[in-house]
Parts: sequence; structure tokens; C-alpha cells
Amino acid sequence: MASTTFNKTTDDDSDPFVIRKNWSSEDDSTANAGSNRSPNKPEMREILIKWQMPGNLILQDTKKQLVALVTELLICYPDEITLIDHHSREWAFAAKDDEAQFAAAMEKESSIRVHPVKDKNQKTIKWIAITRFLTSRELQDWKENDHFYSMVQETKTYMFPHPFPYDVWDISSIGFIKDIHVAHYTRDHLHYMIKQTIEKQEKVHPTFQLIPQRITNKDKTATTRAYTVQCAKADARQLIHLLTHGDFRKQPIFIPFKYKTVQPEIFTKCIRKQNEVYHKTWVIKLEGISPRSMEYIRDEIGTIPGVFHVVPTRRITETGEWKILVDHTKCSFIHRQLTSGWNALLKKIPIDVLNQEPPKFCSPRISSQKVRNYQDESSETDSYGSILTTGTDMSHGLADNDDDDQMNEPPPPIYVSHLCSGSSEVDHVPR
Repeated sequence: MASTTFNKTTDDDSDPFVIRKNWSSEDDSTANAGSNRSPNKPEMREILIKWQMPGNLILQDTKKQLVALVTELLICYPDEITLIDHHSREWAFAAKDDEAQFAAAMEKESSIRVHPVKDKNQKTIKWIAITRFLTSRELQDWKENDHFYSMVQETKTYMFPHPFPYDVWDISSIGFIKDIHVAHYTRDHLHYMIKQTIEKQEKVHPTFQLIPQRITNKDKTATTRAYTVQCAKADARQLIHLLTHGDFRKQPIFIPFKYKTVQPEIFTKCIRKQNEVYHKTWVIKLEGISPRSMEYIRDEIGTIPGVFHVVPTRRITETGEWKILVDHTKCSFIHRQLTSGWNALLKKIPIDVLNQEPPKFCSPRISSQKVRNYQDESSETDSYGSILTTGTDMSHGLADNDDDDQMNEPPPPIYVSHLCSGSSEVDHVPR
């Protein structure tokens, strides 16, 4: 049913924000996580998950809700997910275990710490918990489990990957990235591009993550969807500085949430520019091209008038798939240019590089054969209408502390002027 690893802890037993459990495995013969595992099973790895729960709950109800969700998650994936609680004890559900008995033990025992997030009036606006898991599953798999995720949605709970240390739970959303199509620009690729640009200023910089989120202005008269930048609250001021200086000042793409109140007209203008990205962007797909090969042809593709970005898709390792994001008014022209010059373009890739492409890749090709194919074959979540009208369960209303004057200090006036004078085109964003 569950196994435990007892470590000494210095926790204060009177601390009201620790869910206390005392599971003992003396009468349980279940092996510790990792033992007796079939060599054919996917490798388990440790991940951190941040849970956000409504602030209108009292402490006891918050604890009960979180334990119920974690219990259901473990039951949904027997032997595939292990919770490591706050006392470093392991909890895993096995297929032979009794669900009711396991749920009762989870309800009564073990340790998960929860934290209140309060506003300036000391009112709790949400509860946060960071949990550790050993799992072979991705977070997205959990969200695709209808039974489990329906419980998450019903309780108005949100789950996030947590790339920060286990004991860092106070995370702030400091702003959003404009001129980037959320449906087509993968989070990993955008994170890499921003990280590379930051490192031109400082090699050592705060950890940050990108979360797709619905963005609205103060008056709620304009809305869009974009990647928000999140970091530890203690690092917020430094990261804002980095994202508004150096190359970011020359080509501003970061919009601080502070602008919602101190520069409302600019904030609204940036929301509308972001919506233009969804209106004007179409896609041409390529296949059978590794990142190494793309380095030889990316720049030439980018010189074709109307090309915004060349970005890898989530299938880059499986099929070598890329998306060329283009101005919809020039899509037919760009497709013709690519088709007529494709063989000449491929000659720019050295033969030895092409020969090292994975055997499972097809020959490099333009996989979008007709002008409309690349739009009609997109998933429903790629459409402009769904981008603006479908709430994102991960992030709706999660602009953490964006009214905190001390934390979210506005960037210098020169950055504002660059932002105001920026072109509405999206081709100035680093490719």
C-alpha cells in the first residue's frame, strides 16, 4: 500500500500549516519505491508540482481537499506515481491494495505543508503547496485523465510544474511576452531563446518559467492569451531588470504586469498587438529536419518576406517537424518560394550532416502541401477563436501579486518609449 522512509525533522509539531501523518509500514511488506521494478517499465524520476487552491477555504478544508486529490492521483496510477511527503516518506498505491483502506490512511496520516498567500489586507487569497513525486508520467498525462482531472477542476485547483527549489513556494508572475503565438511557439523553445538573451547580460540569473495565461487589462475591456514569466518572488526585481535591459530594450517583448495600473494605455495596446499575432499568423510545416540541419537553412528561410519565425514543434525528436510562422496575406507566396527553391535550400546542408539524421526521419520535405492544409489540420486549440475564448485551466487569474509596488517596480522610461515605438510586426522577435 505505502512505504515510508523515516528521516528526522525539526518541524514544530504545533505548526498549523503542516498536514501530519504517521504512516507506519511495520505491518506492510510493500517495497520502497524503486525496488522490484520491472526493467521494462519507464524510468521513474523526481518532479515537483505546485498546487494552488482557492483562498476562500479554511485551513482544514484546504488540507482535506489536497489530500483527496493526491490520493485519487495515486489510485489512478498504481505503481506509477509515488508521493514523497514532507517527512521524506513514500506513498504509493499498488494494484493489489484496497482503495478505501489506502484513502483512509492518506486522510489520517503523513505530512504535506500548505502555505497561505495573503493580500495587503492580510486576507488569504489562495493556498499553495509544493509536492514531490517519483513518476514515469508527465504532468500532461495527469491532466488527460478525465476522472482525476475532473476532480481538480471541480475543486478549482490548479497544478503547475515547479522548476524552483522544494522550499521556494512564493512564486510571482511578473509580466507577459508579446508577439509570440502561444499555440505554435513551444514553451521549451521560447524559454531557451529568452534564457540565451538574458545570458548576454548575466551568465548567472534567476530561475524562471513560462506559463500560458489569459491576460486582461484593468478595465477588462481587452483580453488575450500569452506566456507569462514566473519566478521566485525574491528574484522578481532582478529578473524584471534583466528582461527590460540589454537586447530586450532594443527589441522589447516583455510587458510588466505593473503596466496594468501605471501604464494602462500601453498595457491595453500590447494586448491588442498580441491579438494581431493570432489574426495574422498562419503555418507552413516542414519535416525530416534535425535542429543541427536547420541551422544551415534557418536564416535563408527567414529572409523570405512575410516569415515571422521558424520554430520546432513538440514532434521535433520524433519526426523532425518544424513550423514556419508566416503572415497570412503572404502564405501562398511563401509556400511557392519554398517549393521552387527547396532543392537548392537543402544543398546548403552538408552531406555528412544529412547522413546523420535519425533513421526514423523521412527525407526533408515541406509537409504542408496545400495553402490551407496547415490551418485546417491544426488542432482546435490552435484557432484564434479558441485562444481568446477558451479559459486555460493552468493559469486563469494567476497574475500573482501583479499589484505589488515594491516587488514589481516599473522599468525605466526609456524602455517604455521603446515599447511605445515598437512595430506591430512580429518579425523582430529573436528567431
